[in-house]
Amino acid sequence: MSAIAYTTAQQAKKRTGGASLQAPTSELTVFVDLGSSCTKTFYAIGENAHFAFLPPEIAIVSQNRLSEFFAANETAAPIDTLWLELGDGEPITVGRLAETFRGDSLIARRKVDPGLFRILGTIGGIRDTFSLPSPLTVNLGIALPAAEYADRKILQEKLAGVTKLICRGRELQITWGSIDCQLEGAGLIRERRARLQNVGAPSKIVSLMLGHRNASLLIYEGSSIQVEKCRSDGPGFFVATDLAARLLGQEPSTPGLTEAIAAQSQSLRIQGRGFKPIDISSAVAEARTGYWQQVRSFLESYLPAGQFDLVCGGGAAWAMRSELRELAAEIGIKVSFAEELQQQLRDILSFHGGSEDELGENLKLLQMADAFIGFQALVAKQRRRQQRVSE
Repeated sequence: MSAIAYTTAQQAKKRTGGASLQAPTSELTVFVDLGSSCTKTFYAIGENAHFAFLPPEIAIVSQNRLSEFFAANETAAPIDTLWLELGDGEPITVGRLAETFRGDSLIARRKVDPGLFRILGTIGGIRDTFSLPSPLTVNLGIALPAAEYADRKILQEKLAGVTKLICRGRELQITWGSIDCQLEGAGLIRERRARLQNVGAPSKIVSLMLGHRNASLLIYEGSSIQVEKCRSDGPGFFVATDLAARLLGQEPSTPGLTEAIAAQSQSLRIQGRGFKPIDISSAVAEARTGYWQQVRSFLESYLPAGQFDLVCGGGAAWAMRSELRELAAEIGIKVSFAEELQQQLRDILSFHGGSEDELGENLKLLQMADAFIGFQALVAKQRRRQQRVSE
């Protein structure tokens, strides 16, 4: 996959002056990570690969409200204006459009139901960005946490049952070529194992995913993931956000609050609290300490004994990297943050440091790492399928 040129859907549109792209194929390969901070998507059309980030919100809105929005936003990009009609219900908005309508990230819900809408919305947005034909053949990969991996059959059945829908006001027919699910963190283990093979890999590799919704552990030993030992019920970074919000007398959804905690910011300008930033240093420090205490307790309970190689992913892993390195030194294990993979992604995303949003860029690199490997594996699997058919 290293020879493939990666672009965002927005970049692709820009290169054509805003016109829809013409794609020569009716086949789409998509890998989706249904994160609670954002939906990360890698997808391939022919030999060209792209990526997209979608806010996690979902909102049911009336047709009148949609019409009013589009009357004022006629040229908005398809990937930013996703809405679905399934059956006779009201339109369901997804991603940035749902964020505009103050939707809900549904962080407490299992990923099956909101995942269905996020996946279908993403596919519809890709269809409209690249003017893909209908019916469209889709080969799909999905990452699910260990505690919800048993739900994969439910999600696969729900998706397979949708062969026709309305997306952004146009009918979309889908033929499902394949629907594959993998465990969150499996991509990091796969990538780490490949890098360690030539230097004598340890008997155990553990992936730790620190996300907004939860923390998860995958344990690889011998030649397989030890599914019975995996966990995905650890604390999410929302714990820190909730604690800081209470200390500041704000809502957890306060814009910029989560990012400020991740960056250990000293101040933040909050709407309704004047024009000057307020001091949040004490709240940030207490929130990070409270969150880390919960993470540490989770790891004390479920990290395996003995020597192992620990690879960390998820946006919160970057935010807490100092604490994780100190813990690794304390217990005498090696820890990594998919550094080589981060560099690949940095080049793909054109993240070269020094930007105004350098923290956000670094968080995205670790948010995307697991999905990136999952996407590469999905493409390779699809190519093997095609080769078998042609033989």
